[in-house]
Amino acid sequence: MILEWQTNPPEELMNWDKAMEYAGSLGDGWRLPTRAELVDAYDNEIEGFKKDYYWSSSTYTKFTSNAYYVNFDYGNVFNVDKDLSYYVRCVRENRFTCGIEQRKFMDDIEKKMVIREWSSDAKIGSNSYIEMSDFEADFSKVIKGE
Repeated sequence: MILEWQTNPPEELMNWDKAMEYAGSLGDGWRLPTRAELVDAYDNEIEGFKKDYYWSSSTYTKFTSNAYYVNFDYGNVFNVDKDLSYYVRCVRENRFTCGIEQRKFMDDIEKKMVIREWSSDAKIGSNSYIEMSDFEADFSKVIKGE
């Protein structure tokens, strides 16, 4: 799956509930990105983000009154109270990929491990094929209680 990022995100800051409501109001498959999708956008230097905090759709499982944000100045990921206000940039699956590319995100919160895998087998011509595979694992050490 290839993601399409919102080109004209709102300028105002929103709390998490308003951000979720806003994303839903856009319709046509728009939604808040997951924590992993935001980290991927930061890592790949996707254009259009301010050097500030952006809400993800990912709720912190131990305290459901908290959700994750990604800091696009330094790439930090934290969970905070959903009543705080941050920027929002919505995402949707690109409808023009025709299923050629598949992207799997597995986010294991307890082990603090994010694995991303991209793969594609796309027939270009009668005798030509593209095969791509990339595997990345990022293990982060998290101190309990922070």
